[in-house]
Amino acid sequence: KQAMYDSSRTGELYIQELLHAHPDRIRDTLGVSKHVFRALVRELTDYGGLEDTKHVSREEQVAIFL
Repeated sequence: KQAMYDSSRTGELYIQELLHAHPDRIRDTLGVSKHVFRALVRELTDYGGLEDTKHVSREEQVAIFL
């Protein structure tokens, strides 16, 4: 039996890896382009009250939701 998701990066490091990787990777993983992801985080922050928590960044929260 082999783990499907075996990246050594988790949480915020994984999100940063997605944001800096090939553009198709974030689209394949989250279903949206990097531009749309960043715009969604910005909109939810500006108009929806989204904030970083003690342990989870805004970007990570949106990625979990998607």
